Amino acid sequence: MKMEVIEKNYPDIEDFSLARSGRLHSVLRWLGFVDPSIRGYAKRSLALIAVTWLPLLLLSAFQGLAWGHRADMNFLEDFAMHLRFLVVMPMLIFAEYTVDYRLKELTAQFFKSGILGEKDFPAYEELQKKIKKLSDWVMADWLILAIVITNIVIRWIKNTQGISHWLINPDEQGDHISWAGFWFVSFCFPVIQYILLRWVWRWIIWVKYFIKISRMSLQLSSAHPDKAGGIGFLGVPPTPFLLVTLAMAILFSSVIAEKIFWFHERLPNYYSALVSFIVLSVVINVLPLIVFILPLARQRRRGIFKYSTLIKQHHSLFDEKWLDKKNVEMLLGSQDASSTTDLNSTFDTVMSMRVFPFNLKTMVSTIVIAMLPMVPLLALEFDFVELLKKVMSMLI
Repeated sequence: MKMEVIEKNYPDIEDFSLARSGRLHSVLRWLGFVDPSIRGYAKRSLALIAVTWLPLLLLSAFQGLAWGHRADMNFLEDFAMHLRFLVVMPMLIFAEYTVDYRLKELTAQFFKSGILGEKDFPAYEELQKKIKKLSDWVMADWLILAIVITNIVIRWIKNTQGISHWLINPDEQGDHISWAGFWFVSFCFPVIQYILLRWVWRWIIWVKYFIKISRMSLQLSSAHPDKAGGIGFLGVPPTPFLLVTLAMAILFSSVIAEKIFWFHERLPNYYSALVSFIVLSVVINVLPLIVFILPLARQRRRGIFKYSTLIKQHHSLFDEKWLDKKNVEMLLGSQDASSTTDLNSTFDTVMSMRVFPFNLKTMVSTIVIAMLPMVPLLALEFDFVELLKKVMSMLI
């Protein structure tokens, strides 16, 4: 039996990636840790844990700082550190898969839906080359490295901890940086900071990528039922950077939790910071979609004028045919009345067309993801048992 070959109606995007770039990726590729499968991402995460968190545990144990009372906060008690390397870092590694998969899915949909066509292949392929070149831009890595070094220096100079810490080894000759502290400052902290800042750079590229697409000859439809000209799929959760948002929320919440638990600070002191982070999370996931406002606004205006003209012509013909007729029984079952209703309904869809390709669900999903890691903070501030007793006493 002869099999029919179905040709793709979109350019080759198999090699399109925002994540497979940067010097760290080059090092991992040299070491053989760039398998694109889920298993490959797991091996990559374990490899990074093996050279960051594990040496910190062993080095702090050698100096008696992993557990016990040599330091007010020994290594095992530093839960923010464990979350940073055992949870956040692997999530940021796995986010490479989710971001690339989602962006490929969205890109393919532009062509599958006819928003972009075959005539746009050359322009898109040129765009893909520019994005790849931007992803591999060496100066971005140098800038990230400079930011990381500056951050380390500032943090070390402004260190105002009021408790002894496993990063410092107390001895008879004074406090000196511990072996684990040296490894953390010279290697572990730069690695996790590089990964985080690399995602900031990838987000900037994502925005630029959508800006370029928004300037292409998009074949939008004013009457599309998604009320976004046919590109409402861009706002369907999850957004590409949602896993990155969750990882950042866990890191942010763990740092606040550590300050509350160890330094006896109050959660209300961080309310403004928590709200700011939630707003920032929404901006991160929504801003790349806002670049489509201009073409959507133009299409909505164009649709209103065109459908208004069409409906006026249709209704005038309807009036000429049916008004002032003695035998109106013929109107029963006629498609003329049905077409009038359909056109009116279509015009309502055009009038309700949004000028942005997302809705409240997109923002709500982002807010939920950002707030989820913040819920445990309430346990550090409030006694839920006492709160429950007060509520029950009021109800009974």
